[in-house]
Amino acid sequence: MASTLLIWDREECPPKGEWVTVLWKDLNKGLKDVYSVHEVLEENAGILKKRYLGFIYTLGETKIKDKRVIDHLEIRPGFSYWWMTLLNEKCNVSKSLQIPDVLKVMALRLLSKKIPPSKVILISKNKTLKKTLSQVV
Repeated sequence: MASTLLIWDREECPPKGEWVTVLWKDLNKGLKDVYSVHEVLEENAGILKKRYLGFIYTLGETKIKDKRVIDHLEIRPGFSYWWMTLLNEKCNVSKSLQIPDVLKVMALRLLSKKIPPSKVILISKNKTLKKTLSQVV
């Protein structure tokens, strides 16, 4: 059965209502019908890591004008700038601040398969998050 998802990206406690709450920043403290995207991420770390690494690989192999992205960034034969990019570094969260949000979106997509949303309400000041979720959820 489809549900309304309230995605809560605030520090204070979310309001109660006729929805399933997804905490974007916090962990669930035992509340009913409340999920934490961090907990979903942790519970599904293996599969989400595999999907993320697959996404990065596919991105590097994507062809633009009949050349892979890796080839477009070639500095000299056999050496591409692609391998030096923060995106390809994959694990350095301190340098690439968007990686946690990408992983959270992937976890949210996984959760939305378990709880298919009929409607999504996002409470956030993060404009990038709003734009991203409008395209993926």
